[in-house]
Amino acid sequence: MEQNCLFCKIANKEIPSIVINETNSFLTVLDINPVNLGHSLIIPKEHIPFSSLIPKEVCEEVSQEIRRLSVLFLKHLKSRGCSVFVANGSMAGQRVPHTVIHVIPRYLKDGLSLNIEPLSINKDEIKEIYQKFITPKKE
Repeated sequence: MEQNCLFCKIANKEIPSIVINETNSFLTVLDINPVNLGHSLIIPKEHIPFSSLIPKEVCEEVSQEIRRLSVLFLKHLKSRGCSVFVANGSMAGQRVPHTVIHVIPRYLKDGLSLNIEPLSINKDEIKEIYQKFITPKKE
């Protein structure tokens, strides 16, 4: 736990929250500043600044939690789907250096926009990126 981390304090129940699920690895709470009704946060209990550092087993648990929330949204909130969002680093919009997975129910005409404009990129650039992903570097 990081002493001044907001999400560590929530995970340790030092800050009150509305808990909708808890495991040994994470806490799921309703967001106090939701962008849609039912907006939930999955917060690892361990202080993990980037999602790439989450242990594999915890990732599998979080995946099941996302699925569980999606079903609850559809069944009980009559949502039409959900958006899952993780910001890694300040450039991606992360405000607190603790991984948080946002699971947001989506409704018809909810006004939320996740439109991202695609880059203009040629096939050679795509192949170059592909090679970087599949070719291991010797360090």
